[in-house]
Amino acid sequence: MISLLQVFSGNAVPQFGISANIVDVNFMPGLNTRGISIVRVDLEPQDLVLLHTHPQATELTTVINRGLFTSSIIWNTKMLLRLSSLNSQNPGVVKIPGSIFASDPPILDDVQASSLVRK
Repeated sequence: MISLLQVFSGNAVPQFGISANIVDVNFMPGLNTRGISIVRVDLEPQDLVLLHTHPQATELTTVINRGLFTSSIIWNTKMLLRLSSLNSQNPGVVKIPGSIFASDPPILDDVQASSLVRK
């Protein structure tokens, strides 16, 4: 597990458009019933992490390299290394943009527009 977290994340995660090394119960069965998952994410300058939630876990993120990480946008000129710990062996993920704008059945455009207007 440690060696996987030490190497560059060359494994693409297509649903997020990032590279990540994920250590969870699928990678290491010994984590079963331990309630932990760890993710290493290498972010290029100006990368964007989609807004998301983990319905079955809480995520604690640590940014290792220098840079500014706010509102899921990386404002730096060098790569960032992000380590995330989740308190679940299978945290699940819900992508916010996909659940709002690409829902099935689709949400009516009028409903979406009215909910995004500041009153």
